[in-house]
Amino acid sequence: MKVNMKAKYYQLISLCLLWAAALCTACTDDAVSPFNPLLPEPDDGLPQVADGQFVVSYGTSEAVSRALSTDTLPANKRISSLHYFVYDETSKNLIKMRKIRGINENTHWPISSREEVNGHKMPWELRQDLQDTLMAGPKYLILFIANIDSTLFTLPDGTQHPALVRNVEKYTSAKILLPKVPFCDNNMYYMWEDTLQVTSKTTVKRNDVKLQRLVTRTDVRREEIDLKKELYKVVANKGYEKMAKMLGINDKIDEHVDKFCGRMIKEMTGDYKQEASQLTTLLKSQETKDTLHKAFKELFVKQYTESILSSGLSGRIGPWPKTGSVTAHYLKGSRANVLSFDRKADKDEQMNQSEVLELSDGKFTIIGFSGSEANRQNGITQLVFQGKEPNSTFDINNDTLWLKGGLNTRHKVKCNPVNSVYIDVSDKTPKKNPTLNFMDALKNIPDWVTLSQYKGADQKKTFFEMAKDRVFNSGFISEDYSEYGVNFSNFLFSKFSIPDITVDNADKIVTVYPSWIYE
Repeated sequence: MKVNMKAKYYQLISLCLLWAAALCTACTDDAVSPFNPLLPEPDDGLPQVADGQFVVSYGTSEAVSRALSTDTLPANKRISSLHYFVYDETSKNLIKMRKIRGINENTHWPISSREEVNGHKMPWELRQDLQDTLMAGPKYLILFIANIDSTLFTLPDGTQHPALVRNVEKYTSAKILLPKVPFCDNNMYYMWEDTLQVTSKTTVKRNDVKLQRLVTRTDVRREEIDLKKELYKVVANKGYEKMAKMLGINDKIDEHVDKFCGRMIKEMTGDYKQEASQLTTLLKSQETKDTLHKAFKELFVKQYTESILSSGLSGRIGPWPKTGSVTAHYLKGSRANVLSFDRKADKDEQMNQSEVLELSDGKFTIIGFSGSEANRQNGITQLVFQGKEPNSTFDINNDTLWLKGGLNTRHKVKCNPVNSVYIDVSDKTPKKNPTLNFMDALKNIPDWVTLSQYKGADQKKTFFEMAKDRVFNSGFISEDYSEYGVNFSNFLFSKFSIPDITVDNADKIVTVYPSWIYE
């Protein structure tokens, strides 16, 4: 039987056309990218373009931007997902959005819709998703946003994080949310935005996509200080000085000493009358007053410092734990936890106002949206440390750490845990009548030393021993009730009191203020 070759040829042609049509239908029904099918580039490198449309081909000009030159991680270690958004520039309505396929830790950067870049073949799905067909004429807002895939974040209970973007239907209302868990190197947010307008059938190549980091990083550490020396200085210069002014301590010291001198002139008659007059003149001199003021201050600054160091305050002013966690509590309503697509930070009081951060070598890092102190954003009022070492749970508060702003920036902050000290002098504070050792305080004044050792002819007691009997103790029921104490080695100021700060109560009387210094 003779075969009709011409008919067989036409049948073969028909089968090929049907197969091609079926293949195109399969492409159109792709569930991952439910938009206009993207045709592979023909040999001349230009996709096919229908009338009234244009094709845009995207690519990055270089790897994604870094915050600092010291950020050495390659792009494939920092970009774990990429989303593409197209908005109408006039109405700000969303036209399309999709997740770019083929973005993972094995992706070679820079990426492009070309088949090969720098010797690396681009995955087919990545090339397809980096091309798009749009209607010619309108002006578009084009955005690429990295790492807003919620699968990149896992909640503490092991469940997947909820969506990280909302209200994307409109550019003016679209927002990116801070995750409920801290960022890692591979999931910080990045963005690129530009406008695009083409008025005729053509192909446009945009190989200038450069993703910029959206978050601000703040590295926080404790300043290395000699704690005892620093605390002593702060207690002396700020805590004690303010307390002394509020209580009028120096004036009360002078008044009490003057009253003692009057009693000494009255009681020391006879053999030591002249020496009593000389001592009165000495004690009322400005040099002696200044010396007593200084000695009084040094004595109680030392006592207060030692009590604070051994009290419940020791944790918060001591070294930070090497490992563990720290919970940052933000000033109510201040945390910048949402970012609009036009990169303006805002706050949502319904979202987390605290976050738990990891301690590493005694340091921690805060990564978030850029706020500002002027706008009352990102103010941290309390840090609660939970170390793995014994007795390493404590908090630092009393001064707000305002995080600095700036997209794609990195800041460094050091904390001085004992920048200032306040001593409560209110009525609820336990008080005591202070004593001072005059023998030690005035030992460098020659006339004092001479008088303290003077013994008159034919006298059994020295001048100071006689003063003890007649001035300190005479007329009082006992030494315990003496208005001036036992002797010059234990001179009592019975007419005024000062806070009685001990190891057991220092954390209730003393407030320690830290400082936050940007380096």
